[in-house]
Amino acid sequence: MVAMRLARTVVVHPHFDPVEVLAAVHRHRVDTVVLLPSMLRAILDLPRETFAWWDTSLLRAIVVRGDDLPVELALSAIDRFGSVLHSRLGPSIVTLGRDHAAALAGSAW
Repeated sequence: MVAMRLARTVVVHPHFDPVEVLAAVHRHRVDTVVLLPSMLRAILDLPRETFAWWDTSLLRAIVVRGDDLPVELALSAIDRFGSVLHSRLGPSIVTLGRDHAAALAGSAW
């Protein structure tokens, strides 16, 4: 794992809980998270007030792996967290900003 080779802190939970992810980002000053699209959706589906409790401003990368990332989900994530979204499918990583995601509207990548 690259994070361990770079002597970075790795936070692992025994099960996924969207509130616990936000709490860990805040508590451990996490700058990168790796999620499946369904996990990202669960986080974004939390009430907006929930985000007020947790500081996520240090996030520099949200890497989404696995299934296709629907454009509307990407746009929601960019609106909530800024241009920190990276979609990984196979050997390539695509960094997505609002303009990139909007250009792909109606498709999934």
